[in-house]
Amino acid sequence: MMEEKGNSFAVKQQWNKKVDKSRHAELTYNIETLFEKHFIISDSQGQAETYTLPESESIFKEPPWRLDNLQILKDSLNEMKSRLNNFNLCEWQQHTNQMNKAGDIVNVVKKTIQAELVTQAWCKFYEIASNFFLVPLNEIRREENGKNFTSVHLCEAPGAFVAALNHWLKTNAPDVRWNWLATTLNPYCEENSYDRMVADDRFIRHTLKRWCFGADNTGDIMDLRNLDVLVERCKLLDGGVLLVTADGSVDCTDVPGEQENAVAQLHLCETMTCMHLLRKGGNFLLKLFTLFEHQSVCLMYLLSCAFHQVVVTKPASSKAGNSEMYVVCMNFRGRDYVAPYLNILRQHCGNVSPTKAMFNPRDIPGSFLRRLEECSEFFKHHQYQVIRDNISTFHAERYDSILFELKHVKRIVANKYLKECRLSRIDSANEIVGREILEKSNNSFINKKWRADSYNERCKRQDLKPQEHLLQICNKAKEIESPAEKSYTSSGDVRVDILEKLPVPFGLVRFGVAPDHPEVKNVINTFHKTANNPRVQFLGNVNVGTDVTVDQLRDFYHAVLLTYGAQKDRLLDIPGEHLSNVISGRRFVGWYNGMPADKDLNINLDVEEVVVLGQGNVAIDITRILLTPIDKLKNTDITSFALERLSHSRVRKVSMVGRRGPLQAAFTIAELRELLKLENCKKLWRAQDFAGVRDIVPTLARPRKRLTELMLKSLEESVSDSTYAKELNPIFLRSPVEFYGGDELRSVRFAVSRLRGDTIQNQIAEATDEFETIPCDLALRSIGYKSAQIDSSIPFDARKGRVVNVSGKVDSNLYSAGWAATGPVGVILSTMTNAFQVGNLVCKELASSSENKAGSNGVRDILNSKGIQIVSYGDWQKIDRIEQERGKQLGKTREKIVDVTEMLDIAAK
Repeated sequence: MMEEKGNSFAVKQQWNKKVDKSRHAELTYNIETLFEKHFIISDSQGQAETYTLPESESIFKEPPWRLDNLQILKDSLNEMKSRLNNFNLCEWQQHTNQMNKAGDIVNVVKKTIQAELVTQAWCKFYEIASNFFLVPLNEIRREENGKNFTSVHLCEAPGAFVAALNHWLKTNAPDVRWNWLATTLNPYCEENSYDRMVADDRFIRHTLKRWCFGADNTGDIMDLRNLDVLVERCKLLDGGVLLVTADGSVDCTDVPGEQENAVAQLHLCETMTCMHLLRKGGNFLLKLFTLFEHQSVCLMYLLSCAFHQVVVTKPASSKAGNSEMYVVCMNFRGRDYVAPYLNILRQHCGNVSPTKAMFNPRDIPGSFLRRLEECSEFFKHHQYQVIRDNISTFHAERYDSILFELKHVKRIVANKYLKECRLSRIDSANEIVGREILEKSNNSFINKKWRADSYNERCKRQDLKPQEHLLQICNKAKEIESPAEKSYTSSGDVRVDILEKLPVPFGLVRFGVAPDHPEVKNVINTFHKTANNPRVQFLGNVNVGTDVTVDQLRDFYHAVLLTYGAQKDRLLDIPGEHLSNVISGRRFVGWYNGMPADKDLNINLDVEEVVVLGQGNVAIDITRILLTPIDKLKNTDITSFALERLSHSRVRKVSMVGRRGPLQAAFTIAELRELLKLENCKKLWRAQDFAGVRDIVPTLARPRKRLTELMLKSLEESVSDSTYAKELNPIFLRSPVEFYGGDELRSVRFAVSRLRGDTIQNQIAEATDEFETIPCDLALRSIGYKSAQIDSSIPFDARKGRVVNVSGKVDSNLYSAGWAATGPVGVILSTMTNAFQVGNLVCKELASSSENKAGSNGVRDILNSKGIQIVSYGDWQKIDRIEQERGKQLGKTREKIVDVTEMLDIAAK
């Protein structure tokens, strides 16, 4: 410790030569302030008034309310935050990291203390544990406890709180016998998407037995079943739980002004979980953000009643410009005290926030509300100042000088942190996993979102027209592609052969994109450039797996890449699915787009009522084609036979039915706008599908918010004017259970759905015992796709419907990309990104290959021996010219040829 003080003094002396005394005094004050951001909300021993909960029957009865003084604070802070809207996010984060006076703490702790899993979260927990009696040693050391201590950690990934607590105990209470349990969103559960969880499993994989992921293995504590499993698991631990921590949050980058609303429900569920677990005398550490809304006010009052002392703190190691703070709740009054309220709280556990406020504001003492306002003002003031200062220094002329000063400030802050926390090294034998083991771990699961644009740029992107959005995607793809291009061109004589089952190229662009979306098909131009490269060959009319095997291709080529997509339907597997006029949506799209395999699809459009099952982009396209006036389609590249059949269609009503609710709608706002603009077509939404939705809208990310607002607006404008010729009925929360009819379809029976899960976007539909039957004469099934095993030698996961691969690598010189590898997920840019990543991998591994291969000569020999005609790109261009000529005669862009034999005849001329 003497050496630390000496180093700190030497740094200060050197620094003082660079800055004047007033500046020195100012910065010294700021350093001290970093470590003094604490605010006592309640203390039963130090205040005259004791807070008590109202009668349990009165909670969640009051409509949402606001306190004017808190809203003024919120508006002021948001006004300051809004000044950041035009800053490039990457540049801003880099700048604030440089300006962060506590920015060296993590690295200094790593270097000096050499503890395991040192992160910012580690440092925050250790600081809080050092500043407060977070670990209740007096309670632990009671004779009846036998020095046993159990802690439970919610939303804990990657495990930094656990690692920090272990270090604190080994340093400050080595005699305590500690047991711990943690829960988090399971990084190994496919139901959890990367964008909603911390997927760093370096610590988890070594301590898996101490992690509880609940009844459904998701680790979602907002699901009551998982909470109950956690409670039962804790009953097996000795001595009862004396500490619960909750470090949960959600990504609020797209709604920076509504962060508090976005996380409020998670914090309620964390608190309720704590009250199920914690024994009397225990402590609770909860991460919160601002305290402006009724949800936070009520939660803080609940905590102030349930614990003897509640303090809000912002650790010095927490980045000063954000809204993050921690509530330290000490000396729990016991489960008996809160028991009357737990059952009611359980009723409000889940992703959807309660529509009522927890407490009536009249039931909360005025003294508490004033105290909370003072607390909110205190932390808002500090954050406001930091943001303001960061803005002022962003373009400062003396930027280098500021950085020089801060370099010394950061060192002083880091040294002060070590001193204040009384940190010292522990023996490696006392570590849980071990620093060296964790540092060697190759954590391939980490998937961080990185946004390099500004908030306003992200908002503008939501307003782009489809063609503008596509252009932006293409430009982004070029940025991604550039590394791959360098690898490719540096490979000198690398040659690429593209094998296609049909005589024509373009796959999904030709056969999947709706005919009234010609702008999307402009991506064909990129393929033209590639196909005309002298090192690229297009080999059409080659059926891989039948005409030539994958093993043969692996013998002929240094690398074989499987990118054949997902061409099979997922079935509902319910009674009546075999009835005539229960049609695959994929095949219907192929029928009107000229897919040879679908040209003879037997579909009866001499019907009035249609049900479309699904609400994704394919379902949207089908619905739009069925309801679009025929004159709007006649100049597109839709096939003539489809145009003829549609011109005589009697379809007047389409019900587009989804399993989940409007907040999970799979369509985009651009797709919705196209539906709402359908001529002579009324849109009838169901008001009951939107129950409670309006209250949630302010908490949504901007894209989802705008989409939901547009649906609500259309709901309000819904009319029942019988003069409209056609009708669109978007229906939510219905799961098909049976198709009714004799030989032909007459109706579809649906189970009413309810939603389960934490974040709105990832909620799952569960069928209830309520049912509804919708009359119809045609049902189009559009519920997803899966890939196929085109060759028995391909490692294939039949359940998931995709090629088995690791980051694109299937086997030696065998790779896979796109939907064949990932399954039907993501958007165009997702697939392009995946393709470029796998392409880079192929280029990298090709660099080490020197073996001579037969290439296309080997393929041609086999195909020639079987009498199979190969269609080149030049041959395709013959087909292309004929299609355009025929289209011109009909006033269309092209008339697609749908017969493979005719294609081959034209190609052979």
